[in-house]
Amino acid sequence: ATSGWATPQSPQILFRGNGELTDDGIDNAFAQGKDFKERYVNTGFIDKRFLPTEVFVRSSSVNRCLMSAASFTNALFKKTPKDHAVVPPIYTKD
Repeated sequence: ATSGWATPQSPQILFRGNGELTDDGIDNAFAQGKDFKERYVNTGFIDKRFLPTEVFVRSSSVNRCLMSAASFTNALFKKTPKDHAVVPPIYTKD
C-alpha cells in the first residue's frame, strides 16, 4: 500500500516531474479554451484571430501555468491557413 497521493501509476502520469502539468491538465486547459471560444469568439465578442489589442495573456512563470495558458489559447484562436497554432505572447510578472 502507498501513503499520500503517490500511486503505482504516478510515474506514467507525472512523467514531466512533480509540479509539472500532466496530460490531463493540458486537456483540461484546452477544453476551457474551447468553452471560452464558444462564448466569446463564436459570438463575435473577440476576434477569431489573435489581436494583441483585444487579448492580453498573463501567467505566473511556473512551467505548469505557462503550459496551461498556451493550451488554453491554442483552443481559443483560429489556426493559420496552413493549420499552425497561433501562439500569443504570455506575459509573466514574478
